[in-house]
Amino acid sequence: MQNNPPKAPLTTIFLTVFIVMLGISIIIPVIPALFFDPDASFFSAEFSQQTRSVLYGFLIACYPIMQFFGAPILGARSDRYGRRPILSISLLGSLLGYILFAFAIYKQNIWLLIFSRLLPVFMGGNISII
Repeated sequence: MQNNPPKAPLTTIFLTVFIVMLGISIIIPVIPALFFDPDASFFSAEFSQQTRSVLYGFLIACYPIMQFFGAPILGARSDRYGRRPILSISLLGSLLGYILFAFAIYKQNIWLLIFSRLLPVFMGGNISII
């Protein structure tokens, strides 16, 4: 009887990458509609088009900035503590961020929307973990 080496968990890896990319691709089309659609009631009339544009730019810029900081931290933690626990924490953080994103839209709170975008991106450095 020969011992076969354990197979790499490719299914788990591909499923994790799919979930991360799905979360990103679902949110990207929603954000411009919140900020620039005249029928959307996310912003009150006191917000000018310029203010909306600046906030939109900041929200979009959050992604690469937080991934710049989050990916190396999560990658180093996964080398130290193992990939599975850090990947689980990362996915839970992303889930919490997506739930907060929906709650921020429901409550029409721009600051919660920005925080909810920062959290899954920072915790979503799971590509570096994988």
